[in-house]
Amino acid sequence: VAPAADGAGRDASQFAPASPPVVEVFPDDGAPAWTLPVQCNNPWLPEMEHFLQQVAADAPIENGTPGQALAALRVALAARESFTTGLPVAL
Repeated sequence: VAPAADGAGRDASQFAPASPPVVEVFPDDGAPAWTLPVQCNNPWLPEMEHFLQQVAADAPIENGTPGQALAALRVALAARESFTTGLPVAL
């Protein structure tokens, strides 16, 4: 990762979790919860890298509308809340 404009080196890998993450799914129909392993240690890393590459190349951002960004933020915040409380979070 290239240093930021202010000279501070920034590396998105600092956001990687300490252990491989999983998503716990709570079906609406009352079926037992199940887990879905996340294949990448940081599921946001490839997206962040692509975005930063597009910005660095002064290329248009073709994916990631403001609405999509807001939806992703809502999911991420709900996931964090669920992880913290151990409870399902409705979206």
